[in-house]
Amino acid sequence: MYICCGHGLVGIKVLLDNGNVVFQELNKEVINDVLLPNIKKNLKMKLKKKKLKENKHYMKINNDKITCYVINKPWHKLNSKLQKKKLNCFDFILGNEILYRKENYYHILKILKKNLKKGGKAYFGSKSYYFGFEDGTGSNSFVTYVNNNEHFNFVARIIQTTTGKSVYSKDIIEVTFSPNND
Repeated sequence: MYICCGHGLVGIKVLLDNGNVVFQELNKEVINDVLLPNIKKNLKMKLKKKKLKENKHYMKINNDKITCYVINKPWHKLNSKLQKKKLNCFDFILGNEILYRKENYYHILKILKKNLKKGGKAYFGSKSYYFGFEDGTGSNSFVTYVNNNEHFNFVARIIQTTTGKSVYSKDIIEVTFSPNND
């Protein structure tokens, strides 16, 4: 599953390698104007529906080689949508630039708890600190929240940090079930 997939390029690569993907995006314009054209172009396939209609929040895309789903639901409603579609748990859940509000951490962990396969891993790209948002959000804030939250029983760690020319670092965070989670 690819949370806040944007252009969807990582998920498209998974599809090209014969995997299955659920693309979740909060912004319907991004789905219609960026994600769907990218899927069509990179997978060289004709889409039965070119846009996710105004009152629709779900689309299945498939042919003889590829099956993927596009969901336009906020995180607090995503689990119920996935449950209705009876999708299996995921080996990997990915997200990028989604850790800018602490109020979302709980919903993200609920998604992981319900949809991440035992032994699966989640990876999130995040800034170390989000300027202009609530105080203290970013990689370290999320890692601390995960590691101190016994309700969800996950372990989080920063596995890569890149600084470049920016004043903040860009981190990759790995989240797994706690080894004590039996």
